Amino acid sequence: MTTVELSVTGMHCASCASLIEEVLAEQPGLLEARVDLEAERAALTFDDDVTDLGALQAAIAELGYGASPIDSSGESPSR
Repeated sequence: MTTVELSVTGMHCASCASLIEEVLAEQPGLLEARVDLEAERAALTFDDDVTDLGALQAAIAELGYGASPIDSSGESPSR
């Protein structure tokens, strides 16, 4: 089991965050997804024997949002 925090860009309202959570919930191997609109972050817990971070990021990207891992300093590598 792996837990990661992502910086999520492009969300404008609570419906955006809900949509991301709904689509992620459909992904095989995802155990939990919490999307925080105000913080522009998502916390994902998944079974890494079933899926990987890249597949989950791709699911978010297909919706038109950006998603990049946050490093240990709390910053997205793209910042």
